[in-house]
Amino acid sequence: DLDSYTINATPDCATSTYTVTVDNENEDLDDDELLMLIYYRNADGSDGDAVGTIDADDNLTYTGVPSGEFNVYVESLTTGCTTSEDGILSLVLDPFQSVQFVTQDDNGVEVQPFVATNNINVYQLQVIGGVNPEASDAYVYTGTYLGSNGASSGTIDIDDEGYFTISETGYYSFKVIDNYGDDGETCFDEIYNLGINHLDIDIPNVFNPGSSDPLMNSWYPENVTSAFGGGTTPVDGDVELPSIVTATGTIIEDGITEGGTTTGGYTEGGNITDYSEEVSVESFTDISAETTGTEVIITVGGTTEGGVTTGATTVVITIIGSEIQVVLYENSTISGGTDDGNVITGGTIVSGDAIMIEGEDSSDSTIYSLTIGGTTTGGVTTGGTTTGGTSVYNTADANNPLGSYSNMVTTDGTTTGGVTTGGTTVGGTTINIEHFVSGALDIDYYTETTVEGGETSGDTTTIGGTTTGGELISAEDTTIELLEFIDYANMEVFVFDRYGRLLERFSGPKDKTTGNTGWDGTYQGNAMPSGDYWYLVKLNDSAGREFTGHFTLYRK
Repeated sequence: DLDSYTINATPDCATSTYTVTVDNENEDLDDDELLMLIYYRNADGSDGDAVGTIDADDNLTYTGVPSGEFNVYVESLTTGCTTSEDGILSLVLDPFQSVQFVTQDDNGVEVQPFVATNNINVYQLQVIGGVNPEASDAYVYTGTYLGSNGASSGTIDIDDEGYFTISETGYYSFKVIDNYGDDGETCFDEIYNLGINHLDIDIPNVFNPGSSDPLMNSWYPENVTSAFGGGTTPVDGDVELPSIVTATGTIIEDGITEGGTTTGGYTEGGNITDYSEEVSVESFTDISAETTGTEVIITVGGTTEGGVTTGATTVVITIIGSEIQVVLYENSTISGGTDDGNVITGGTIVSGDAIMIEGEDSSDSTIYSLTIGGTTTGGVTTGGTTTGGTSVYNTADANNPLGSYSNMVTTDGTTTGGVTTGGTTVGGTTINIEHFVSGALDIDYYTETTVEGGETSGDTTTIGGTTTGGELISAEDTTIELLEFIDYANMEVFVFDRYGRLLERFSGPKDKTTGNTGWDGTYQGNAMPSGDYWYLVKLNDSAGREFTGHFTLYRK
């Protein structure tokens, strides 16, 4: 039986050919009785020219077989029989070349097997060839740091794509092994004693300072957007001309409003600097002697009809042992109570929006001050929703004007909600709750007060003022004006090669009329080769802004 055979082809990296071996799987035939014949295979499957024959003395192994398609036969030396048509071994050998580094001529100074990446001190080895170069794990890389004197000092990490990072200046050696070749004895390439300078230069990255991935191209983006307006920092991505956007009828959330007039809500704390009348509501010598749950209810404002007051603000002080609890109800409805012409005391709370104000014991004598109503001016309102104003801001993307902008300024809007601090509240009713260490409790109110420095919140409305920042939710209409890049006459530009060598330094923008033509791609009169370079731009403006970037020089 001359049909029971398998065939193997092993790449010979030194010659870019194959070694072909036939294994006899028929126990009835001895290898020393066999002969292997190899022919080129024609398009129709028939035999072409003979490649050669090999007998059992050479273990049915034929070396130096080139790439191509072949028919392989086995013949018995004893009987002269040859494998049948069904037993023909078909063999297809893909062309390949031995694995080798792709070297880069560094202006005639040294030959390098790598190229610089978009990241300082990060390089990528360049390799071609191999049996299966398209595989993700086609090559195995090793690297050795030889120190500054050429003596081996340790290995360096190289990933499957050939990327490596250097941390010291010195000599390096690199080896690549064909992962699909033989045992690595012949399928490799190696380069020794390459001097590489560690780029010990401080080029700040203003584009993506929070990145933890050193191989991200966005670490040194391909494009730069000029800072503009209020000096916002450029971002990675497509470059758009900076624009001024004027939006009317806007809705802004979480801005900061100054200079408006705030009404409604309630004001906590602050100092009473003026008032019209002081009225005592209730006094307790020692609240711990009172029945738990005792309440003092004071209602300010609202409309009373038929013994029911609606739309008011109600403060409830509850005694709980040695502690007091203060709860405020906005938009409250009160049934009953005693109206003294200024406030309503007592009664029953029918409804309202409850807000916890305080709940403490008397470890320290404390005064709780709540001002209901009045008008607050001169404060700063943080948060809330500003509607109906006109917003002007800068953006780098004219196609998407919505979003958060720290440089946005909104005028003539109305802000609801938020917290107003640092202003002066005039015309309100202030309820003063003084809780003493002794356990005594005094509750008074003051009319037509002036309160400095309180914190106003709740159901407030702030009209006018200037709102900065925040998030633009919507606008009725927008007008976009494209800006030109600013011509920074005092800026400085530095150009470096991948070794950190300063190639060019010039000031001001490119201007042929003044002889400043930027960098012409030369160093000391010699044309620099195609490759990767870095730049540092210092605007030398009041903000001290700097920009870094990476580019590739191509020569035809």
